[in-house]
Amino acid sequence: MIIEGKYLKMNGIARPLLKVILKLKDTFYSSFFLIDTGADRTFLPYSMISQFDIDLRDIDVKEDISGVGGPAPYFSYETEILLGNGKKFKKFKGEVGIFLDPHSAPFPILGRDILDNFKLIFDREKGKIYLLDEKHTYEIKEVV
Repeated sequence: MIIEGKYLKMNGIARPLLKVILKLKDTFYSSFFLIDTGADRTFLPYSMISQFDIDLRDIDVKEDISGVGGPAPYFSYETEILLGNGKKFKKFKGEVGIFLDPHSAPFPILGRDILDNFKLIFDREKGKIYLLDEKHTYEIKEVV
């Protein structure tokens, strides 16, 4: 399967984004996720807590990750993520992190826990990102 992402301007900056379907509780939510090859795992922004009425009682707060702004407290949340091309979808079940600081990330981040299942091609000139699963390959030819 080939999944296409794209560069979209957000706050004046072109960012690599991919449309993702996420299951929170019994609701499927579709949103653009920032493709972050530097993130170890997938994270959701603080705003998801209230948007999906996630119960914060008895959560295990973790602070073992950090980014540009330093350490970021979060908790793990069991979910499903679907990536696809409109015809077929690949499902990933597992935990994502949800930030507890409202300033940690303004939008969801797709990390290497998912991205490492694909070959990634970032083509800034065409404004496209391609995720290729194990059934696909590519070849790079030098133009002289």
